[in-house]
Order: sequence, then structure tokens, then C-alpha cells
Amino acid sequence: MAEPPLVAFRDAQWPALRALTEGLVGAEATSPATVQRTVVNVDAHVAAAAPLTRLGLVLLVDVLRVLPLFVVGTFALVESLSAEERARFLEKTERSPRWSLLIVAIKTLVIITFYELPGELERIGYRSSRLRYLALGAKAAPPAPSRKEGSP
Repeated sequence: MAEPPLVAFRDAQWPALRALTEGLVGAEATSPATVQRTVVNVDAHVAAAAPLTRLGLVLLVDVLRVLPLFVVGTFALVESLSAEERARFLEKTERSPRWSLLIVAIKTLVIITFYELPGELERIGYRSSRLRYLALGAKAAPPAPSRKEGSP
């Protein structure tokens, strides 16, 4: 019997996490399926984290969910904002000395997880081949300088 997948976020938080992901990676530049895969992978990363880290990230999504009220003055949850309002919200949050640290953890998780998906690095111009990870043959060490007798 297969174990059910670990899930960190509650059902009510998934729309907020999806909205934040769309705002951070640009929903117009990627497909809804890619956004959904990113959200599922972020949830898997958070579910595998230590309990205190998991609690902090889950609470952080709740805070970011209601933060538009304080940042842009809109009485709406983050998932209710239009794409333009969401972009303005994220921009103001990142620039605010008071709120900028709240977005760092989620932004880091989302962006790294997004660019781990196949094809996303190539889409922005990176080569798919990872040449720096190729094993290189051992180079012969240069010969040691010889010492002449009587020299220090």
C-alpha cells in the first residue's frame, strides 16, 4: 500500500500559494500546468522540511494572504487580486523595509523550484547541457623541481 503524499499547506492556502507563484514567475510567460507543478513541488519541499520550518512557512503563506490590506490598501486576499494588482502588491512588498523579509522565503522556494522544472532554464537562454559537471581526466602533476647538492 502506497503512502499518501505529504502535504504541508491546507486547502485554503493553495489558491494563495498559486497566486503568489503566478505573480513571482509571471503567469503570462508560463502555462497554468507549469504553475501548478511548481506549487505541488513547493508543497513537497515544505512538507519534507523540519516541523518548525514547516510551521513558519505555512504561517507565512497565511500572512502573505492577507497582506494586501496593509501594503496596497486593498481589502482582498492575495488570490483575489488581478494580475496587475498582484504585481503591484509583490513589488511594493519587496521594496518595503517593513514587509520585504516576509516575501524572501516564499520567493526563494518558488523561484528555485520553478527553474528546476524541465525546460524553464532553456526558456530564458541557459543551455540544457551541464558541461561543468562532466568528469575531467586527472591531469599529471608537474614534476617537482630538482635540488642540486649544496643548495639550500
